[in-house]
Amino acid sequence: MIKLEYVPYGLAKINEWFGGCPAHVRTVNGKRQIIKDKTWGKRNLIQIKLPFPLRLSYNRTLVIQNPWVHKRVADSLIDVLLEIENYAGYDFLVRYNLDITGGIGSTRLQKSAADKLSMHAYFAAIDECPDLGPFGEPSRMPFFIHEAFIKRGWVNITMDDGMHYQAAGGY
Repeated sequence: MIKLEYVPYGLAKINEWFGGCPAHVRTVNGKRQIIKDKTWGKRNLIQIKLPFPLRLSYNRTLVIQNPWVHKRVADSLIDVLLEIENYAGYDFLVRYNLDITGGIGSTRLQKSAADKLSMHAYFAAIDECPDLGPFGEPSRMPFFIHEAFIKRGWVNITMDDGMHYQAAGGY
């Protein structure tokens, strides 16, 4: 089993562990803008091969197989997905729409805080099976999926955002 090497808690530790802040938020004419650090990705992201393709929740005809992720979470995320596939089998995952993701990396703000970057901006979070744990609703995530993430150190707030697993806490 490949656990996360370290799970930072709080923004200062997150920025320290993940190589600084990937972007900054500023307000211009009353609108929030995200300004990306153009060198952060080159220093911190790697492209991985997933053990099985994940369909995108917002367009299920699109699949991702080689996403960019933060280098500090890559091995653990691959290991999580390998366990999920080994437990259920790929055909079962597809049949029951358990191969769906809302995404991994996205330079965006948190849904619950208009001035904080999401952990997706650090490419250190995944939204797994969004239909089973939408933001603001109790999770209906199958236990074998939830357990695969949790026992490797991934953080999930099941009652608020059951689909969201991130490699950090307190943020």
